[in-house]
Amino acid sequence: MDPATLIPVPEAIPLGAAWFRWLLLGTFLLHLLAMNLMLGGCIMALAHSLRPAGAGGGPPLDQELSRKLPFTIAFAVNLGVPPFLFLQVLYGQFIYASSLVMAGWWLCLFLLVMLAYYAAYVYDFKFAALGPGRAAVIGLAVVLLLAAGLLLTHNMTLMLSPAAWAAHLDNPSGGLLNWGEPSLWPRFLHFVVASLAVAGLGLALWGRWRLSQGQAGGQDMVERGLVWFSRATLAQLAGGLWFLFSLPAPLMGLFIGGDLGYTLALWGGVGAALIALGLAHQGRALAAGLALLPGLFLMVLTRDHLRQAWLKPWFSIESLTVTPQHGPALIFGASLVVGLAVVAWMLKQARQAGGSPKP
Repeated sequence: MDPATLIPVPEAIPLGAAWFRWLLLGTFLLHLLAMNLMLGGCIMALAHSLRPAGAGGGPPLDQELSRKLPFTIAFAVNLGVPPFLFLQVLYGQFIYASSLVMAGWWLCLFLLVMLAYYAAYVYDFKFAALGPGRAAVIGLAVVLLLAAGLLLTHNMTLMLSPAAWAAHLDNPSGGLLNWGEPSLWPRFLHFVVASLAVAGLGLALWGRWRLSQGQAGGQDMVERGLVWFSRATLAQLAGGLWFLFSLPAPLMGLFIGGDLGYTLALWGGVGAALIALGLAHQGRALAAGLALLPGLFLMVLTRDHLRQAWLKPWFSIESLTVTPQHGPALIFGASLVVGLAVVAWMLKQARQAGGSPKP
């Protein structure tokens, strides 16, 4: 069967594709930051909950993290909506089809995230009462989030592989997964390890802020956070090479000199990570964060480059039909500004209230 016959006809879009592409990249970067803090924070909380009492000195870090985790999950979920919507605008015929062929698993994704959210709340509000059982609760949240991330990885790789959709015709139960894709596991682990690096740097920046406020435990947070960041970044460099070499040879070649833009984006991101790593080694958390931020954007851009190159035999966003509709775009822009202002106000109110979410 010709896989092209399985791809639905794309819908027209109201503005040029470039507008939606940059909105996709920008909103995905925000989601990526929140998602990394969420997953990495949960894993760090689990690791520190398993340490002997008083190990490392300072306040119990797992308890400090417990107060922030419900926030990070809420922001990761809500910030994940805009990039997914823009993904549907540009690649709707692919992401809808891949979601359909794995529909049974795809519907489980939302249940997994909701259960992880509930576990994070229990971990926060029942922290003292849980005693030794708190490790099991946050461990459950970690397992649920990892499972949700793996399902997302399946969908993101399935949307790139129309040829794999044909298996759905033999078993139309909505249970298709993409286990045969060589880049599945390196792609998944690439994001998991990255979450530890970003969350570690986030912990260091949080500790730096506490130091500036004269609060106890700030220096310990900075030191532990930079250790997490440094070790995870080194592991990420090795994992990134595994991901790169797991790609089909023509695609891999684009990132090692075959295409100048693709190559500069990838290795510019690697260079930014190395600079941030050196600054972290010097104990300069803020400078490391400022160096890493453009690196994260370059990695988001590299991910977009990979998606475009992978789908090139079937589709290009430049081929989408544009039916101009400027009114909805203006309404969206105004809503975006108001929404960002409301989020900023919510963060201010949460900080003034002590940073602990209430039921």
